[in-house]
Amino acid sequence: MRKSKILILSLMFILSVFYIIGIVRITPNRTYLAQKGVLDLSKTDFQDQKIIELNGEWEFYYNHLFSPEDIQREETPSTYIDVPKDWRTDVEGNPYPIQGYATYRLIVKNIPNNMNFGLTKNNISNACKIYINGELVITDE
Repeated sequence: MRKSKILILSLMFILSVFYIIGIVRITPNRTYLAQKGVLDLSKTDFQDQKIIELNGEWEFYYNHLFSPEDIQREETPSTYIDVPKDWRTDVEGNPYPIQGYATYRLIVKNIPNNMNFGLTKNNISNACKIYINGELVITDE
């Protein structure tokens, strides 16, 4: 009887270890963070990765509402800000008033041309205009 309990416990332990190893292997770290206004998706497995959050350091232009044409004329971004979060401070710790307006910009690189993608706007609670490749795709005023 005692040998069977030890055998069952050992078997349960071994199965638990295989289960944990399987979970770790099945769910790798899939966090992609933009750096200095660029999100590089060159190492992304788009068949496996169904949702990609556009988090990280975005270009940030406080008190400016730029069109795509305007922003291309800018030589350097004002600063960078971590997304998602409010704009009270940029990545260098510079403070900004909570009330105001701004332009955010993110360049996403290495997106396959042979696939369709969607965009969900979850964290923008105020009026906004979202452009993709210079084309206005979402207006929420």
